[in-house]
Amino acid sequence: MNYILLFIISDLQTINITLRILYRARAELLPKSFTNLGLDYEERVLPSITNEISKSVVTHLSFGPEFTSAVELKQVAQQDIEKQRFLAEQSRQANVIAAEGVARTANLIGKALDEAGDDKFSNVFHYLVLLLF
Repeated sequence: MNYILLFIISDLQTINITLRILYRARAELLPKSFTNLGLDYEERVLPSITNEISKSVVTHLSFGPEFTSAVELKQVAQQDIEKQRFLAEQSRQANVIAAEGVARTANLIGKALDEAGDDKFSNVFHYLVLLLF
């Protein structure tokens, strides 16, 4: 029979255990077990015994300070990665907004020069374009 057990040990770490129990009932006790517990005695008895024995063996354990430190370092590294992703996205958005502003400025200057229709403004436009880019 397989059992999946979840424990919280003394340093508050969670442990998942998959446990397989291999057993053989004592033949001379089977009639008494069937009479007192029924034919499904395995499903009625083994889970509670398994849980109690496993709990007594596992819950007093704790990981060393190295493990705790490694977990903390991993969490800090994950937070740094998320921060870098956020900053990269903010930078990308700022670049898009800046490019849209430059394009709109160039478009407005071009329209103003077209409306003025004077060649001397054409030189100013070229100068402004050079400054912007």
